[in-house]
Amino acid sequence: MATVTTSTLFLQRLSSLSGTYPSATDGANGFDEVTAAPGDTIAITLQSGSTTTSTGGSANFGSTPAGNTGTGGTVGGFSQFSSTNNPIVVTCTNVTSSGYISIWCAPSDGGSSVGYRARVYVNVVIPIDLDISITTDPVLLNSSTTTYTNQLTNCGSNEIYYASYTAGASQGDTTTYSNLGSIVGRTYNLFSSRTLAGPTSSSSVISGPGNSVGDTVYIWAVLAPSVSGTNITSSTTMTYTGSSYTVDQPDTDITLTPSTTSLSASDTTTNPTVNVTGDSSGTQYRLYTNNIPRWVSTYNGGGSSTSDFTISYSEGELPSTGNTYTYFSQARIPTANGGSGTWQNTGDSFTITRSNLDTQPNSFNLGGPVTVATGVSANSNTITISGMDTGASASYSVTNTSYSRVFKNGSTSSTTSGTVVNNDTLQVQVDASTTSGVTRSTTLSVGSPAVTDSFSVTSTTSGGGGPSSGGGGTGSWGIRVNDTDGSTFVMGSAERFSAVLALDSISLSSSSNPSDTITATMSGVTTSNSTVMFLGAPPITAATLSSIVTYTSTGLTIDISNSGISTLNATVLFVRW
Repeated sequence: MATVTTSTLFLQRLSSLSGTYPSATDGANGFDEVTAAPGDTIAITLQSGSTTTSTGGSANFGSTPAGNTGTGGTVGGFSQFSSTNNPIVVTCTNVTSSGYISIWCAPSDGGSSVGYRARVYVNVVIPIDLDISITTDPVLLNSSTTTYTNQLTNCGSNEIYYASYTAGASQGDTTTYSNLGSIVGRTYNLFSSRTLAGPTSSSSVISGPGNSVGDTVYIWAVLAPSVSGTNITSSTTMTYTGSSYTVDQPDTDITLTPSTTSLSASDTTTNPTVNVTGDSSGTQYRLYTNNIPRWVSTYNGGGSSTSDFTISYSEGELPSTGNTYTYFSQARIPTANGGSGTWQNTGDSFTITRSNLDTQPNSFNLGGPVTVATGVSANSNTITISGMDTGASASYSVTNTSYSRVFKNGSTSSTTSGTVVNNDTLQVQVDASTTSGVTRSTTLSVGSPAVTDSFSVTSTTSGGGGPSSGGGGTGSWGIRVNDTDGSTFVMGSAERFSAVLALDSISLSSSSNPSDTITATMSGVTTSNSTVMFLGAPPITAATLSSIVTYTSTGLTIDISNSGISTLNATVLFVRW
């Protein structure tokens, strides 16, 4: 705190101070006016009074002045006037408000009964602290929260602050209290951090703006009002602090329909829509998802459309296969509507789920079981993968990999596991045991959920059973067929033959007439249930037989009448498998 020193004051007879005590201010050398801040000390220099000279005199020698004050301070430091103690200095410490300091002294030489006086008017000026801080800007309200308080910090120690919708042009601009219009809040204590509450002592919170409206609140200050505000009048000067904040109250009481949406994995054309109900104009809405993350659709409230939001596949706003996205609705008051434009969650959300690709293929049949010679590798049927979604891939694997393997798409390289798509082919191969009579099996699993089939191979010594002339043999055979050149592959030795229904053979000799029709019938053989394999000797080849073999209602018939064969010296074996 500072010390403010007055000019030297000569104690004057009261009659020389015009006006009514204690407010009289005029008089030669008996009055001064100073400006101070709260808490300052006023130092007053006093000289012995004289009616004839300004240099002082002995009128008050032997007397000690006294005094009082209306400034809220404490007057002290008085001592007796004498020839060696003239002038003297008295003080008024810790002034708190504007007012008078009055000093008087009884005359030593008689005179007026009220003696001699001096007076000082102290004008206490409180510095206006305009550089306050606002804790929350903007204040975000919703449909269910329409009142609030706010916090101001760095407040001046002796100032009360008012909140109004009236703007100041710039910091320091002033107006009267009556010109602020609607006061929406004020502070009620003198701490450096204060709560801005309702406009009266009975209102603990500030009322927000109307629904779907934004408003700017401006903060004003007034010098040294009482905390109760009783000294604030319509003409009290208010000073704009330069600080303001925005209050937003969007309409957040909405409903999103539907709450969930499901999409198939292969759906690349559907753009789901969502309807907003209960919304108000003046509020803008959007959808936001952390899965991207970004906003995906915006809608201005108050409309009547049933598809307010559209989520676009082409813009990457929808989940990928097997995923679920959660979309949150947010609301704001745009700046054009007086708001801050800050988004806030409404508390509503919905989900979109895209199913996984169908990676379960159609069932398949590996065939079998088969019996082959010991140590021989036997192959299953070749299966073609089908029934999965376009673009889907599935894993495959076989069991008992020490003697089992898979050939994919006719490759000569085998695997025990891998992936396939529609139209890929797989063939299982199992090595027969080197010990006769042992059955080995493997299971091929494809896709999820897995589709499986097993293929088993039993080992046997060579010649283990065969056909009798005329058909009706028992058991199964492995056979390798080459074309008539002796090397062209027709069927591998590991190909399996099972469920033999009929066998027959035709003996052809040079005595046979090529123009005759020579037939061999295999009962039960039809185009829908049979594959016919045949073994011939030159000049009958597999290709030749293929062109002359036909199916009849009773079975299989061979007609060589137009085959071009001139020399017949062969036995043809037919096997239905």
